[in-house]
Amino acid sequence: MIKDVPSRVEKILVDPELGTTVLILKEMTGPRRLPIWIGQPEALAIAAAIKGVELPRPLTHDLLQSVIAELGATVTWIRVHDESDGTFFAAIGIKGPQGTTEIDSRPSDAIALALRTGAPILVADALLEEIAPLDHLEPVLTADIEDEDYLANLPDDFFGKYKM
Repeated sequence: MIKDVPSRVEKILVDPELGTTVLILKEMTGPRRLPIWIGQPEALAIAAAIKGVELPRPLTHDLLQSVIAELGATVTWIRVHDESDGTFFAAIGIKGPQGTTEIDSRPSDAIALALRTGAPILVADALLEEIAPLDHLEPVLTADIEDEDYLANLPDDFFGKYKM
């Protein structure tokens, strides 16, 4: 049986060498972390949810949240549960009038949805490890950043065509 560990988004970093973003999940009650490389549009969706930024039109994750609510269902949890050849796998737990179900998802999409719905973020214990310092990575967003204009002040090329 998989042991789930409650976790949170600790930060989002950019890897300037690869031009990708890295999402760091941290367990709630300990030091272990899980780095997951994600795309820039997904990083934007997660950063917008963390900062509470409302965009003029709904992102895909906002749409999904609305559809789930309109169907009378709720997101009960998301779980990052497996990894194979550098690809992570996640699931979204949904409870509705028809019962409960588990839906396969990319971790970035599941996390973006969890941040919008307030659902717990769980990580399989076996995936968590203490990560080595990623000194070559540049901070993009930490969950406790106070600067309200943070997203607006990101470099113009960070989110490419998705820049707000």
